[in-house]
Order: sequence, then structure tokens, then C-alpha cells
Amino acid sequence: MAPFRFLDLPAEIRNEVYEYLVVVDSVFYTPDWYEYKVGGRFKDFDRYDKPSLQILQTCRELHAEVEPFYLSRNKFVLPSMLEFHQPLRSTEPHPPHLKDTLPQHASADRVLFSKKALTCVKSFSMAFCFRNAMPLTVSHMDWHRMTAFVLRKFDNIDPVHRMHLTHKVAKVRQRNVWLRQIEAVKRFTSPLDLLEVDFTNAYCPFGCCREYDDALFLFLADLKPKVLRLLGLRVGDMAEVRRKVKNVEDSTDWIPEEVSYIPLEDI
Repeated sequence: MAPFRFLDLPAEIRNEVYEYLVVVDSVFYTPDWYEYKVGGRFKDFDRYDKPSLQILQTCRELHAEVEPFYLSRNKFVLPSMLEFHQPLRSTEPHPPHLKDTLPQHASADRVLFSKKALTCVKSFSMAFCFRNAMPLTVSHMDWHRMTAFVLRKFDNIDPVHRMHLTHKVAKVRQRNVWLRQIEAVKRFTSPLDLLEVDFTNAYCPFGCCREYDDALFLFLADLKPKVLRLLGLRVGDMAEVRRKVKNVEDSTDWIPEEVSYIPLEDI
């Protein structure tokens, strides 16, 4: 009997096999306690199957055929600190302390997928939250700069004004974290079918106000997703978020087919 060669099967049948093995709708990276308990995207984490990626190790020919199928047919739920992982992280070296500050399962050397993903991934989920590898608190050096700016010494500034100043500094730092994440996901070059953005924990570092900076929406014009899903929105923030998305649509050539606004209570 002649040996059976899987690659001799018609492409339609092979694709059905690939669909069964590697397409699971949503691909999750091992969540730590924060992602699982605090984040808004892992509510139904346990009900999703894991893709059977062993087929990628069979031979180079199968790997070349299956990998684009796997990358383009699933939604990838990216970890909250996605900018530290390959192939999304920058080429700049990590700060020396990073290894100790990253959470469990989030090693700076962890690879989310191959570089081919940057040209193949069509659906992914990301989150804007207060989590960060760098402290957002104010240091002595920060106070040195701020007191020079307000022309008053620390002891001569009343507590309420000090709180106001530290709040502004923390918000700027948090915004810079989110901008780094935006630059990371802009490395995807394939036209997006779906972009999911979770705002469940998009609070300022003090937790006293929500953060919907214009920069968190302008990148939509770069990625141009056909479908946009905004998760974890507080009911009182809906009008502001709708206005910011509409501003991007009106000022750019991005025309989404569908935009969903999902309130916090419905996640």
C-alpha cells in the first residue's frame, strides 16, 4: 500500500483540518491573577478550547501553510502589558529592573507569536488599564521639578494643591504608558477585521476619574478595523466615548462597518 501523504489532499480538505485544530475563536495567553480577576476580558476564559499547535511542528511545509491560517482566523487576547513582549516590543533594551517588576507569566522574553503575525493577524483585543511595570508615584526629583515650576517649596504648598499636582503627574505617566502600547499594536500591518479595546480599568492611577484621552482613539485611524468593540464603558461615559469615536471617523478616512459600545455591567 502506498504511503498516505497529507499534503496530497485537496486544499479544501486540508483547510477543514486546520479549522478543526487551530481555530478556536479567541486565543488567550496564560492569565495571571490580575488578568483573570481584575481584567474585563477573561470572564469566559475557561470555556474556550486551546488551539492544537503541534501540527506546526510537523514539517516546514505544513508550518508555512498552517501558521497564516492560525494567525488570521483567531482573535488574540493580548496581555495587559503587551508592549514588553515580542514581536510587539521595541528594539530598545529593557530597563534592568523589568525582570523583577513584570507579573508572573509575563516574562520580558515571552514571545506572543512569530513576526509573521504582524502581517497576518486580523483580530485582536487589548486593554487600557492602570497596570504598569514602572511606578506612577511621585519621587523627590519630581517634587524638585514641580516646586521650581510653581515657585513654592513643598512645605508651603497646601495638601490639596499637592494632591492636585501629583494627580497631574501620575496621569501624564499613565498616558505615556498607553501611548507605548498604541505604538506597539500599530506594528500590525494587516487590515483588521476586529479590534476590541477594554476600558474596564481605564482609571487614573489614583482611581478617582476615568481616562478617555483623545490619543486613545486617534490610533483607530491607523489600524482601520472593520468592526470596533469598546468594552467596560461606564454608562455615564458613553456619550463622551461616542463623540470621540465619531470625531475620528469625521476627521479621517476610517469608515467602520460596525462599532459596539458595551457597558461595564454587561461584561
